[in-house]
Amino acid sequence: MIKNKRFIFALILNIFFFSAFSQASINLVNKAKESGFTLYWDSLSQAGLLEKNGHQLSFSLDKEIIVLDSVLLKISDAPQLKDNQLYVTQKFYDDAAAFLNQKSENPFKVGAILIDAGHGGKDPGAVGPRGTREKDINLSIALQLEKVFKKDKNYKVILTRDDDTFVELVERANIANQNKADLFISVHCNANLNRNASGFEVYFLSENASNKASFSAAILENSVIELEDKNDTKKTALQNMLWSMVVNEYINESSELASFVSQESTGRLKIPNRGVKQDVFYVLRGTQMPAILVETAYISNYTEESKLNTSSFQKAIADSIYEGVKKYYARKAKETKK
Repeated sequence: MIKNKRFIFALILNIFFFSAFSQASINLVNKAKESGFTLYWDSLSQAGLLEKNGHQLSFSLDKEIIVLDSVLLKISDAPQLKDNQLYVTQKFYDDAAAFLNQKSENPFKVGAILIDAGHGGKDPGAVGPRGTREKDINLSIALQLEKVFKKDKNYKVILTRDDDTFVELVERANIANQNKADLFISVHCNANLNRNASGFEVYFLSENASNKASFSAAILENSVIELEDKNDTKKTALQNMLWSMVVNEYINESSELASFVSQESTGRLKIPNRGVKQDVFYVLRGTQMPAILVETAYISNYTEESKLNTSSFQKAIADSIYEGVKKYYARKAKETKK
C-alpha cells in the first residue's frame, strides 16, 4: 500500500510538470487494445475508465483531473476527442501504463454489498391503489436479498435499515462509504399516474435523464429531500468538482452492474423489462462505489401491486439482483486474470 502511494506521488510530479509540453497524438482505443488494457467509454457522460491488474484509471474528456484507484490527481494534458476517436499524449499514456501494469498482491476481492431499502419511517414512498406502502415492500425485498447473499459465504451484507426507520438520503451514502462497501444497491418500487404503467427497470447515476419517464421517476424518489434537515446544504465549487469526478469514476461499472441485474430479471419476474436507464437520484450521489437503483415493479399498477405483496415475487426480485451481482463479479475476476 505504501509502495503504491509513493508511486502515485511520483506520478503526480511527473505528469504535472512535464505533460503540458506534449500533444495528444496517441489513439487510446488502439493503444489500450495493444497493451491488454480494458477500456470503457461512456459517450453521454464523456467519461472513461482503463483497467488492468485490479487497478483503475478514470478520466473525463477535456478535464484536467484523473482518478487513480480513488486518488484524485491533477494533470495538464486532458484526453481529447478528434474525429470521434479518443486521443491522449504519449506522456499521459506512458504514465498510465506504468500505473496499470503494477502487479497487485490481491487484485480481486469481493467487498461488502450495501443494500438500501428505500424510504422508511415518516416517508412512506409511493402508495398503491389498495394502500400498499412502498417503504414496507422495499424493506421486505431488502431483507429477502440479505438472506440470499448470506447463503453465499463470498459476500458480506450491510443494510441501511432493517426496520421502519427514516434514514436521510445523504446518510445512506455515508453508511456505504464509512463501511467501504464494494457496491451500493437501492431497492424501490416505481409509480405512475397511469395505472397501466408496468415493468422492472434499473438506474445508475447521471447528470442527465435517459428520457422524460426517467426524469419523472427521479422526481418521485428525490421528493423525500423535503422531509430532511435543511442545514448545511450548500456546496462549494470544489465539492461539486470532486463529486463529478467520483461519479465519472464509477459510471461505467455502475452501468455494467445495472445491465447484469436487468438481464437476470428477464424470465424470472414475468413482467416487462424496461431496461437500464440513468438519472440524477440523490440517494446515489456521494456513493464512492458502483451504485444502482432498482425499480422493482409499479406499485401504482393493480396487478403489480398484488405481485409485490407476494413472497414468491419478492424472492424472484432478490434472485435477479443476486445473480446480476454474481455475473458482475465474475467479469471482474476474469479481467484481473488477463
